[in-house]
Amino acid sequence: MERSFLYKLVRQIVFGITKKGRQFMLNINKGYFLSGAVAIGTIMASVPTSAQEITLKFANWLPPVHHWTKTARAFADSVEQASGGKIKVSIDKGPLAKPPGQFDLAVNGVRDMIMHVAAYTPGRFVFYRMAEVPFATKNSETGSVGFAKWYAKHGFEKEEFKGAKLMAAFVHGPGLLHSKKEIKTLEDLKGVKIRVGGGGVLIAKSLGA
Repeated sequence: MERSFLYKLVRQIVFGITKKGRQFMLNINKGYFLSGAVAIGTIMASVPTSAQEITLKFANWLPPVHHWTKTARAFADSVEQASGGKIKVSIDKGPLAKPPGQFDLAVNGVRDMIMHVAAYTPGRFVFYRMAEVPFATKNSETGSVGFAKWYAKHGFEKEEFKGAKLMAAFVHGPGLLHSKKEIKTLEDLKGVKIRVGGGGVLIAKSLGA
């Protein structure tokens, strides 16, 4: 089994050629799916024939009931089904690193695949910040497809994801403000305390927060 086959298979599933793979893309919040090139290369070199099974280790830092974990399982099932059982994906039951450290798990070969949220490491993936531009898309489906194509077209992953392969990129739908106070105008926002996390802090500051 060649590495190129594995890469194409996983990429096809993530981008929704199979039903479960499509659901995986639609359900995931903003983040990206990475495959450690070095780790996969080691696995491929140790497999002498295509008849043997390959097990890829997928890092997971979220609880079993989280929708990321559930859709990751659906993705794993899709890989196994599409490969005829030759490729299996083992999803970690507990975190090996905190969320900001997930990318390094792939680059350092600790895990073959990881899910990482760009907003958790502000300043590390500069071009990926375009996914955070407000009012760019109306929903997660068109936003994910459009952003992934734009990012790949300009080759940004070659600059920002050295040591790993970017399999797919996702964005969530437009964010919403939740408050006990009724807010209808910008004036109503004055004095309201709003929790902002990750890369959104920089955006909030630029708006005068």
